[in-house]
Order: sequence, then C-alpha cells, then structure tokens
Amino acid sequence: PLARPATDAMLCLRRWRVALLVALLCARATSARASLAYGSVDAAGLDAAMTTKFGGDGVTVWDGRVIFAPLTSAAVGVFDPATNAFTLVPAGDAAQCKGKGGALANDGRVVFAPAGDHSFVGVFDPETDTFTKFIAEGPGGLIAFGATRPFKGAARLGDGRVAFAPAQATFVGVFDPATGAFAKHDLPTSLGGTTIEKFGGAAATPDGCAVFSPSSADAAGKFCVDSSTQSGFTLTLVPLASDSPLLGLAGKFSGAIATDSGDVIFPPLLADRVGVYNFTNGAFVETDASLVDASLSDTTTYKFTGGSMLPDGRLVFVPGDAATAALFDPSDNSLVPVADAPPASELGGVESHKFSGAASTQDGRVVFVPSNAPVLGFARAHCALAPPANGALAPDCPALLPVGDSCAPTCDEGFNRLGAFSCAADATTRATCESPCETCARQSHAMGFVTRDAVAPSKQGLRAWFANADLEGAASARWVSRVGGFAAKPTNPNVANISPAPAPSGSWGIQTVSGHGAARPVTAVHGTAETGYAFGANEHVMPAGEWSLCTVTRYDGDGEMRVLQGSGNFVWGHYGNANSAFGLRGVAFVLDSGFVTETMFATQSVATPDKNDWLVMCGTNAPFRQSVFADGARVSSSAKVSTGQGSSFALGINDFSTGQTYSGETSAFAVAEVLVWDRALSDEELLDASEYLRREVLGVAPAPAPPFADRARAWFASADLQTCFTEGTCDSTTPWRSRVGNFQTEVTGTGSVDARSGFGAGKAVAAIHGSTTTTVAFSDSAGAGTKILPAGEWSMCTVTRYDGSRGRLIGGPGTSVNFAWGHYVGEVGTAFLCYDFYQSRYTPAGIVAGLNNWLVFCGTNGAHRRSFFANGLNVGVTTLPASVTQNCVDFDFGINRQYEKSDFAVAEVIVWDGALDDAELRAAGGVFRGGAA
Repeated sequence: PLARPATDAMLCLRRWRVALLVALLCARATSARASLAYGSVDAAGLDAAMTTKFGGDGVTVWDGRVIFAPLTSAAVGVFDPATNAFTLVPAGDAAQCKGKGGALANDGRVVFAPAGDHSFVGVFDPETDTFTKFIAEGPGGLIAFGATRPFKGAARLGDGRVAFAPAQATFVGVFDPATGAFAKHDLPTSLGGTTIEKFGGAAATPDGCAVFSPSSADAAGKFCVDSSTQSGFTLTLVPLASDSPLLGLAGKFSGAIATDSGDVIFPPLLADRVGVYNFTNGAFVETDASLVDASLSDTTTYKFTGGSMLPDGRLVFVPGDAATAALFDPSDNSLVPVADAPPASELGGVESHKFSGAASTQDGRVVFVPSNAPVLGFARAHCALAPPANGALAPDCPALLPVGDSCAPTCDEGFNRLGAFSCAADATTRATCESPCETCARQSHAMGFVTRDAVAPSKQGLRAWFANADLEGAASARWVSRVGGFAAKPTNPNVANISPAPAPSGSWGIQTVSGHGAARPVTAVHGTAETGYAFGANEHVMPAGEWSLCTVTRYDGDGEMRVLQGSGNFVWGHYGNANSAFGLRGVAFVLDSGFVTETMFATQSVATPDKNDWLVMCGTNAPFRQSVFADGARVSSSAKVSTGQGSSFALGINDFSTGQTYSGETSAFAVAEVLVWDRALSDEELLDASEYLRREVLGVAPAPAPPFADRARAWFASADLQTCFTEGTCDSTTPWRSRVGNFQTEVTGTGSVDARSGFGAGKAVAAIHGSTTTTVAFSDSAGAGTKILPAGEWSMCTVTRYDGSRGRLIGGPGTSVNFAWGHYVGEVGTAFLCYDFYQSRYTPAGIVAGLNNWLVFCGTNGAHRRSFFANGLNVGVTTLPASVTQNCVDFDFGINRQYEKSDFAVAEVIVWDGALDDAELRAAGGVFRGGAA
C-alpha cells in the first residue's frame, strides 16, 4: 500500500497548490502578525430553523470545494470558495444522523464518520456529486454501532483505510474505501461504555496513524495499522499529566487539527487550555492556561467545536457556544478571541452551537461548518498592502537618503524592513518597507516555492496540463488539469454499469521520493501494476489530428511493460512484453485508429543505468512530421503522410479503460507531469519543454556550456576559416590550425576555403571544399608524432556534408585503420570504427532533407559505451565491454585518404579526451547546429 509521506514545512506556504497562493498567503512578520478578518457567507437553501445541520469538520476535496457531513440535514453541504456558492446534494432520510466529520480517501471521495445508531457508512463522490451508503459489514456479517452517537471525526490511515474516532462506540471503526469492508478494534473497558463520549475528533499523522482528541477520556488515542495483532491495529493511550486539572472532566476537547510539524492540536470545548499531541516525542501536552485570554477560560461553556489552520501556521477555533472564534498561535501558545465577530443577529439570533467544525480552503480562508447557524462563517488572514501610515516614509523609512549615508530603517507596525539600505556616491537609493505578504512572496520565490524563473512550456494550444506543483501537498491521487477541465484519477474499468461503482483496483498514492536520476525529491502519483489511472474521466484528453505530448514518468518496480498507453494501440515512453525485452525507455508507438495498416513512429530505447530512472518524453505527431525527444535526445524523426491518429483517444496508465487494446501490459509506475497540446510543437518548443521539465520537476541542471574547451584535445573552428576567408589571408593550402594542441590540416589537390549559403543552414557557412581528388590530413604539427585520436576513450563532433560524389568523407589515415565518420557511400548519419558499424547502414529518417545538406555528427568511443547523434537524432547507443576500446589504437583521420572518395565540405572538427555523456554530446551538437543555422 502506498501512503503519503511527511514533507518539510515550507516558509509560509501550507500544503496547497502553489499556483493559487502567490498573492493570497501571508508570512509570519518579524514585527507583527497579519490581522484577521472575520465574517460570514450566506448559505442559500439552508433551513434556518433546522438544528445540527452538519457535523464535525469539513473536508476540502481535489477541486477546491469544501464538503460538510450531513447530520440531520437531508443533504450533503458543498461550498465552493471560488464563487462563494453553497449547494446541497441530497443524502437521504433527514431523520437519520449520517456523519460527524470526514476524511478524504485516496481516490478523492469523502468518507463520513457515522453519527447515528445505524449500520452504514456515508461516502460522497465529488466527481459525480453523489452520496452513497455502504453497509457496515465485516467478516462476521453486519456490524451494529450500538450507540446513539457512535463516532466523531475521521482520519485516513497509511494503508488508505479510514479510521473513525469512537465517541460513544466501544470500538474504533475502520472503513476500506477500496473494498467497502468494515473492521473494528475494541476499546479497553476502562474507557467506559456507550453513554460516555470518549474521543472528540481525529487527525492523521505523518507516520500513517490517526490521533484521537480526548473528550471524556483522560488520554489521547494513537491508532495505527499493526498486522501483528489479532485485529490488525493497535491503540496507544497517550495520557494527560498525572497532576492535570483536566483529569475527570467530561468534554475536554472537540476536534483535532493536524499541523505541518506532525503535531495535532485539540481545541478546548470545556477545557481552559489547548491540548497538543507532540508528534516528535509522542506525548500529550497542555498549554499554559495563563496564555488563554480570560474571556475564554470558562469551563462551563462549550466554547469551540473544531477548527483549522491558516496559511501562516496559526489555527482558528470555531465557536460553538463561545461569542466569537479564537486564534491559537503555536509559536507562543497564546489563545485570543477574534475581534469584530458577527453579531448574533447575523447568525439568525443563534447563541449556542453555532458551528460544528471548520476546513481550510485553497484561497487561504478557514470556513466554519454551520450547525445551528444559518450561514457559513469564515476567517481570513489579511495583509496590509498599503504603504506605512507616514505617507512620506519618514522617519521610519526615509524616501530618499542623503548621498553617502547608510541606514537600517525600522518599519511601521505590520511591516518588515527589506535589507540594509545604502546610497551610491552619485545617486540616492529609495529605502523601502514591505508587507508580510510581500516578504512571503519574495522569500518563497527565492526558495523555489512560488514562481520559478524557468520559461514554462508554450501555452498556445495547450489542451491539458497536469502540473507537478499541484501534487505537492495533495490529499489524494485526484489530479486536476490546469486547463481544459480534465481530471485524472485511479479507475476500475473492469466493471461497468454497477451502482455504486466499484473502487479502483491496486494501490496508489502521492509519494515524494529521492533518486532515480532526479537531483531533488520528486512528488508523483505512484501505483502498482494492478492500478489503472486515467487522464480525463469522461472525455478523451488526446485530440483528433495533430497533437504534442510531454510526460515525466518512470518504472517503479514490477511489470516493466507499458506505463502510459491509449485506448488503442499506443505506447509513450516505456515498453516491454513477454515476447520481447522488458523495461525499454524512450520508445513510442502510435497506431492510426482509422486504418488497418499501422502508421507509426517507432523510437529506439534510451540507454540508462537504471530502468527505474525518470524519463522526460516530449514529442509531436502531425501530417508529414513526427518528432520525439527522450531526456532531451531526439530519438525519432520522420515524415509520414498520416497524422498518426485520425480520432481522439483516451490516455492512461495500465488497465484504465473499458475495451482497452493492451490492458494486460502493465507496470508499477510513477507519473510526475503530463502536458497535451492540440497542435504540433516545433522541435525547439519540444526541447524547451523537455528542458523545463528536467530542470523544474527533476532538478536536473542543464549540461555545462559546450563546447567544453577545457577538455578538448583538438578544435578546428569554422570561425577561424571565416576570419581568414574574410581577410583574404588564407586559401586551402594554408594550414587550418587547431585552437588547442599542436594539430593542423594539410590539404593536397585542388581545394578552396569559402562561405556558402544553403544546404540546410540558415546562414553562409565557412568551410574547406574539395573534390574526390582533394585530400585533407588532420595531424600533429609539432613533429612529436601525437595522433589526433587517442587510444582508448575519446569523443568527437564534426560539421560536414557531401558536395557531389558520395563515398566516405571523414575516414582513417589509409588502409591501416578502417574508419568512417558521419558519411559512408551515400548514407548520412552512420559510423564505422574498430570493426563494427554502430548505426545501420542507411540514412535514418529526419536527419537531412537532402544528401548534400550539412550534418552535425557527435559521438563517443567509451570504455563501456558508444553513442552517436546525427543532427540531434540519437542514431546509436551500444553498451560494450571495456576491452572493446583497446582495438581502437591511436590514429590520425582525414578526408579522402581511404577508399570511397567524395566531393566534400568540412566546417568544424572538435575532439575531446575521454567519453562525453549523452547530455554533453547533445549540447555540443546543438551549439554547432546553431552556428550553422
């Protein structure tokens, strides 16, 4: 089972979608805290006369709405913070108590804690806005709750099941959303029978357990999955201090609020202090009663029924019978009433049990769940964004400083000083203050939490964007596209037309994991080979006609077959089956669904030291153009007439869609980002998107700036030919000297140095031109006998082209070494060295439009690998034993010095000692291609 792990607390951002928070959240100011606004929202449709409408804390779901558990209401309450709209979803018989609080399941549904003496669990599906009852059945049959108010509060456990905090029930209830099964764990009899409300809320902790807040119990409860016990669970009682004045008090706390540190806060119901479960040491802590405002110290008033957290880390406790909400600050344990509370007249004259709980919204508010109140209450931290009151900013923040002076100004209350200020000798510098919001935005930006400097992928034609940033802090594997209205979720395609719909199969969850080729921990949706995962629940995310697709995926263990696939025969990124190799990376296959014959582009797999490494795959499929890049390397390029997909199709992982063609080829997986366009991106746009994903999702820094001259053994630069050609100081007989090392060219026969346009280049390219009777030797100029290609490991990039007759172009020194580089008897993008070809002897599609066009050919001869790129296309990666390189002795190469001579042009040659990796080869090739463009 996959459980969401703990993550470090961010500076001022709580675990919400980063994109929604830039202008909304406040940091903790150094001089003062941001003020708190308090108000209410009308709830159309609520029966003002109905009491105890909704129970417990609300639940914020994947689309940002807040769900209220129906208590005596005949409907589930749904509040949308984006529009401030409140709606009701029918939930059955209003005479039955249905729920007090709830928890978000892994599949995005909301499971309500049963709150009546019945035997069912209520579940709300926010995708379909439907309420379903699941009968509470265990191995022994129907389970009777046996109490008027059995449970209050729910929390998701690490294995995906949901635990219900026992109020009057004599056992902990556990519901499995995946199967509908109900289990129980009996309480010790010392906690009392069915007339005692033992616990008053539940919250999940980072270790996959649930913590229950003590009501009448003199201890908090820590409830965990434990397969070694008979019930499969353990309940650890975390006692109050032996001298606590709260011992024996019934109704101590109500609600439980999880914090980013793992601590759980218990709002005081009758208690005169706040309770805290300390996650680090597993102890129960009571705050100092003296830190509680005197107006909140009454132990006879049911003060607060629950609460939730503001983005700045403080907590709002919602009023039951208290006159106003209260604000708890964990940094100093203070509890103070919120000023400017709505009068009772705005709450329909309600004085008691106004609200039953709360929930945090994605726009930074805390919303109060109405019990007797006919409205929704809310609290929100507001930052004062206006300048300090002393309009001219003096004297605290001088507008202008005298030349040569320096200062460290103070700021008005609620503002922070921005750095130390000084003046240049010839100019004055404005001294500024910034608000807490501005501080938060600036510091979060610097830490990479808000806006990143990298250029985001093109928005033109963007059809769907499942962004990695939206997984950070997500409560379930439900993933909403930033455009297009698509939603991704685990799915079960095997059973249709059954109500209620079966839970998805397999196990899944949001995990943040380090390694696997990434330079930072990556948050992603993880699933087993049995898990189906669909992008777009009711609509095909992949459009008809031309499209482009970028993904960040990897294998995560078992399976090693397909990861992303389509409703038809479609492969993207990973492939394997029982009849061929398993664990291929960097492959793509598209079947035109409108034809019997296949119109496809097939790619070569990308060599990697670990099949479970992350893969960034970007490609496009359009009329006369198919292009695919894997980890920034172009692995396929062709010019098929067909669009490759005549109709739209579904995109998903494993067995995700009814009628799917290859549902049996599945893999354990992780997916971190998916983008779909309804147009064909250019190669430059695909590379930009690939680089963006590698940098922003995986934290992989761009390759060092080529051409890596510090490691170069020889470098014959086209710019040097351009210089001598422009100045008229050289001809083909003048040596072309290497910028490093003691190497130069020697030309015999008729040749010329000039700059010519065309042949696939965007500008005139300076080069040496020759015929089949012209030879060029690249060799040592110092008489030391040093060979330009060393024995053992080396790498090389060349810029060459045919200019008529086509044989070899760059080859060995004679008959002693059989060597071909880039061109061979009319083929472009091939190599032959040390007795073997390492690209099939044909011109791969997409390398050159014409055989006389320029070719940038980069490759390496390493101890364990040979790798080649032709005009950016990966044309060969071979893993070899170390001994193979020993067959390659040191030697000089040249042009027309062997068999199969050519008319030629050569514009650039660079040789490195040692083996460049693929990223460096791609980067070097990109520089030379840019120079020729």
